[in-house]
Amino acid sequence: GPRGGGPSIDGADGLASPVLNMANTPIESIESDQPLLVERYGLMPDTGGAGEYRGGLGIVREFRVLAEEATFQLRSDRTNFRPWGVDGGKPGTPTQNWLNPGTPEEQELPGKHLMTLKKGDLYRVVQAGAGGYGNPLNRDPHAVAEDVAQQKLTREYARWQYGVVLDVFGEPDMAATDELRERLQAGDFATPKYHLTPEQIRAARSIVAEADRAFDAGDVPSGCQKLWDAASSLVAIIAQQRGWPHETPSDLTVAADHLSAEYDYEPDLCASFGAAGECRENIDRPFMKQRDIDYVRETVPAFIDDLEKLQTWAE
Repeated sequence: GPRGGGPSIDGADGLASPVLNMANTPIESIESDQPLLVERYGLMPDTGGAGEYRGGLGIVREFRVLAEEATFQLRSDRTNFRPWGVDGGKPGTPTQNWLNPGTPEEQELPGKHLMTLKKGDLYRVVQAGAGGYGNPLNRDPHAVAEDVAQQKLTREYARWQYGVVLDVFGEPDMAATDELRERLQAGDFATPKYHLTPEQIRAARSIVAEADRAFDAGDVPSGCQKLWDAASSLVAIIAQQRGWPHETPSDLTVAADHLSAEYDYEPDLCASFGAAGECRENIDRPFMKQRDIDYVRETVPAFIDDLEKLQTWAE
């Protein structure tokens, strides 16, 4: 995978052994040799571990199956154990494997897997990011700004990992950056307990929009399922980042309760998440009323908003 940061240089982005299919094989070669359509290929922002010299970014690729069926063998690493940082550097993000992401058939796959795919299935892999080297608060703010300009980092990540405040033109606000870094170094802020990327937040909101369309069309069970999918997708990401179990709905409910307790149940994330789960499980039972469904339709978007806000710094 990508290289870790070193004593005087950032890690190289998006590398792979040439014997693996994550190597930089031209898309045209893949599509001419195999019944596959490569729908996405690039570097994934915010995947490299923060450091004075950051870790390299992981690659994201999406493959669409064009054959009637295909045998799919997955052999990936770093799904459970993140690439470590050195000398104060932060670890990179784990490998993620998804089948049909953003659809009702979405499935997160384990690191090692064998299955049969059908025509139209889409496989997404996000390669693990590499670990950083050295204290991220010592990184040159202009290097951070350059990474943001190149879309290797988001502004939010630059702020909470590197303590760098950017102005409206994307340049470091040195006075604000110095003040923020002093407070971070002194521990005046509580480190965010998780990190959700803008893409992950947008994906969850997109599923909520699909739920609204299902409800409007009279497909209440599908709408309830999609609301659960939207909420559970974010809780699963957080649980994985925190090292909590995240394989079953019960695991996710416990994770939501743990997170809610850390914020003293203000807001009560567990109650909001639990409502989505109860709606999904009990939609066909007679005691479910329209007011219960309406409550969940209001609660899940607010739940997503709360998760987005809670990861930001408290001024």
